[in-house]
Order: sequence, then C-alpha cells, then structure tokens
Amino acid sequence: MMNARCAAIGLALVLTGCQDNCRVTPPAPQPGIPAADPAKPAKKDLTKQACPMFVDNVLELELPFDLNPDQASPTAMIQSPNLSALSPLGLLLIKYHARIQPSIRAPRALKLGLLRAYTVRFPPSSQFASKQLLTIRDEFRRLPATAVKRVGLVPTAGKPDDPLLGSVPTTTASAASNTGDCGTQWYVFRTKVDSAWKSGVSGRNVIVADVDWGFSKNHNDLVDAWDPAHSEIDICGNHSISTDLDEHHGTGVAAQIAARENKYGLKGIAYNAMIWRIKAACFNSDNKSCKQDWTGVNFNPWADGIAAAVTETCDGCRKVVLLETQTCCVNGNYEGSIAVQLAIQKAIQNGVVVVVAAGNGDKPADLDDESDAIPNTGSILVGATAYRDADVNPRHDLSNFGKLVTVAAPGDDDRDLTATSANGGPFCGSTSDPNDLYTLKFGRTSGAAAKVAGVVALMLEKNNKLTPPQVKCILCRSGDAVKTEASKPIGGFLNAARAVEMAAAPPAECPSSLAPDFEMTCPPPTTPP
Repeated sequence: MMNARCAAIGLALVLTGCQDNCRVTPPAPQPGIPAADPAKPAKKDLTKQACPMFVDNVLELELPFDLNPDQASPTAMIQSPNLSALSPLGLLLIKYHARIQPSIRAPRALKLGLLRAYTVRFPPSSQFASKQLLTIRDEFRRLPATAVKRVGLVPTAGKPDDPLLGSVPTTTASAASNTGDCGTQWYVFRTKVDSAWKSGVSGRNVIVADVDWGFSKNHNDLVDAWDPAHSEIDICGNHSISTDLDEHHGTGVAAQIAARENKYGLKGIAYNAMIWRIKAACFNSDNKSCKQDWTGVNFNPWADGIAAAVTETCDGCRKVVLLETQTCCVNGNYEGSIAVQLAIQKAIQNGVVVVVAAGNGDKPADLDDESDAIPNTGSILVGATAYRDADVNPRHDLSNFGKLVTVAAPGDDDRDLTATSANGGPFCGSTSDPNDLYTLKFGRTSGAAAKVAGVVALMLEKNNKLTPPQVKCILCRSGDAVKTEASKPIGGFLNAARAVEMAAAPPAECPSSLAPDFEMTCPPPTTPP
C-alpha cells in the first residue's frame, strides 16, 4: 500500500524525499545510469564495526564545476541544456528518490563561491544504512567524471574523548592565581610561550573561531574573551551552545587559547585574542554508540561552521579557524569529509589560517576511515605529545600521525588544562563556583590544537601580512625534537618563541607565494623512541 502511494507521488519525491512511514523500494535502473557491478565488493564491510562510522542515508559529492543551488535539482540536471553533463547524476538521484542540497548552506556557499560541495540525502529507510549505502556510493562513483568528481560517505563526528572540565571538585584546593607568571602551567614554558610573550605579543586583533561542541557562556576566565560582536553561532539553531556536558569541551579549548590575565584559573596563550564560539554539534552527542540523527539537517554542520567563521566579518582583524572534532568510533581525522576538505581549502584561499586536531585514534591522519588518502587541504594538522621531563617530548600514544601532520604540542591527559594548585590539589579555581573552575583532565589533540591556535594568533599579531601557507611553513620549520617511531611522525614540537621570531621575518623557504598544498620539507624532528 505504501509503495503504491509513493509511486503515485512521482517526481515530487525527487525534491522532498519520502517522509515518515513512506518506505521506498528503488525502481529498476533507468537509461543513462551505469549498472552496478555485483562482482565488485565494497572496500570494507562497515556493518562489522562496533559503532556506526558514517551517517546513514547521506552521501557527499564534489562536482566538477560550480553549480548554483537554485539549479541543484534532478529535474534541472536532466532538462537544462547547460547542465546536460549532469544528466546521469540527475537520473541516479531520481532512481533513489534522493534530494541534493549544498553541503554549506546556500547563503554562505554563495558568499564564499563554494558551489561544488553537495550533500545527497536518501529517504529515511534502513535499506540505505551501512552496507547498502556503500553499494549506492559505489554506483555514484561510477558516474562519468563530467558529472561527479568525488563521492564519499559522511563520517560521524565524535567529541574528542578527553576528560571534561567544570565539575565541582570533591577535594579542597586553593585557587591558583595567574597574575602574569602563569602559576605552574608547565606547557607554557615547555613550548617557550613565555619567551614569545617577551616580544610584546598577546594575540591582539586576532579572532580565533573555535568550531566545537559547546561552550560555557559564563566562565569567569572567559567572559571577556568572547567577542561581543559575535557572541555565539549555533550552526543548527536547535540547541543552546551550553547544552548538557557538550559545553565543557569548547570551554577547555577556549581557555587554553585566550583565558584572560586575571585572578581566575589560568592564562591563555593568546590572552588578548578574541574567541568566536561556533557550536557545530547538531544533536545530543553519544560518543559511545556514535549514533547521530541528521534528520532536518540538510548540510554538513562542521563544514558549515568553518564557512560561518570565514563569512562573518571583523574590522581589521586576522582570523584563525580551529576545528575541534574527530571521526566517531575510530577517532580519525575529520578532514575525511569531502565538504570539510572543500570548506578548509576555501577558507585558506580567503586568507584564514585553519588549525585541525589530528584525532586520538593512534592511526594515520592522512587516511580516512576507509583507509583512502585524505588530500592535503593546507590546514595545520596538529598531533599531541605527553608529559615527560624537560628534555623529552614523546608522542602521546593515542595521537594520530602521518605526513600531513604539521606540528605537535602538549596534550597530556593528566597535566593539560592547568597545573596543580599551590597546595598540591588537582583543581585550579573556586571549589564552589563552577564558573571559576578547571581540572587537570583534558589534553590529547584537543588540547594540543588549542595551544597551536594560540601560537598562530601570536604569530599573526607579530606579522599580520602572513599568508596561511607561510604560517604553516614556519610552524613546520621551527619545531623542536619529538620522540616517536619513524613510522609515526607528528611534525616538530611547538616552539612558540622561534615561530614568532620567524613570523617577523619569514625565511626564504616560506615565501608569501607558497601554495596551500605545498609539500613540507621540514628538518627531521624525530628522535628514536
């Protein structure tokens, strides 16, 4: 009965998809659409994974040329002479009653000229989950190159599984003042940020746009760091940016970047930079099951968050975008998303520096979750080190690694957000007011990427003419030694003083004409484990 009703609706389903209890049985192949090859198996059977690695019912496309969102319908692709190259795509969309929409919401996509990233959404039916979606993806990949350049699954986003902050402590600890000496924030000295400060930089006139899971609006250490002109951006508009425990992650990240020099908590690396809070989580996070409901979300929220940071305006500032997420289930590099790759590339073309946490899966950051190569987006991909004595900076055993990783920074699980207070207690801040509280438990690539973003803000204050590739090149070439296996490189260890010094007078190896996807040829930073 339901199938008959769906068939009667006809091409109307192309634009709306089949909703609610209207299940769709895909019709027989139509002329112009390549037939499936039953002898060619999917690369991986993702149904055997412990949790869903990819979003159900959704594919991402990169088209071979710009397409205005107003023309992005299957019927237009088939009927418009100027879109005839896309006719095979339009026919395949009709076959599966699928909708096609920009991966970046249309106003931002048009403003950025980001008109090749599209999302294909299938009707909400279990037949388009997991293994079935892989088969459909492969069918789209067999379309001619004139119709589609790339097709990919959308990785589920996983909140980096760092311990949280903000809980009222169960033991008493006196507050650690930060009146300029940073208390015992060991990583400030290990990365030589204290020496960089002596050159007069603190992140002035730099915006760090943190695309994250949520933020505490009222933390005493950060109320003056939130940019009043851009107080918050909720990408999906369906949650407060301070929802449940999601607020803790972004709060910890923002604090390491720009916590003010005051009587509270700690001192951020770029303590005079401003923070844009961009919440890209469009669902209540469940990092154990990775199950994520994208119903009603017709774009990639993380890519759209990057685009929001680029399109928002600021007067005379430089901008840094920080992407603080990873793939769920396996903790991979979220640049495995096609839409995210294209958004990062467009941001860099617009002069915005992009910093990305490499992820905490002890896996190659230059491969996506199907082990396909991730292209060099031009981002500054950050690995993490663990705490040891002053002469050794070992790779954190969960940090992702690979040739695309630019630089590493401290991300120790137990000593990251702030150091022990004066009486040896594990907390920094008031024992009664959660808006004046941190714990030591943070770290990994979330904490590492935050520190790098702060140092980038110092570099851009020192020289606001630096291009994004120059910033990346300087970080690549200024690092100290990291202790890691030769097969698991994570770049050099962050040296803020050297990076800021090189920013003032970029070396010949880092010219302003450097291409975003340049091949890094840094001095070898690793030492035997």
